[in-house]
Amino acid sequence: EYFCHGFSFRRDQTDILAHIKTRTLVMAGLEDTLIPVSEAKAMAKVLLSARLKLFPAAGHLIPMEVPSEFQKHLDEFLSR
Repeated sequence: EYFCHGFSFRRDQTDILAHIKTRTLVMAGLEDTLIPVSEAKAMAKVLLSARLKLFPAAGHLIPMEVPSEFQKHLDEFLSR
């Protein structure tokens, strides 16, 4: 409970994304009710070298909801 409460008061740090220079994989579940897909798209747009992967059959916990699909895309990204 306290952990989630703390997150609700944290400062928006979107401004630091443009300073990240490494390749980045942004993953989002289309059924996520906690964080809208529009936020993942906005993050990927600001990051200099981002790849966006959307999972139609997943919500917020992609590795638990579609583990094999998650692992496949993670492995592909890391092997590049």
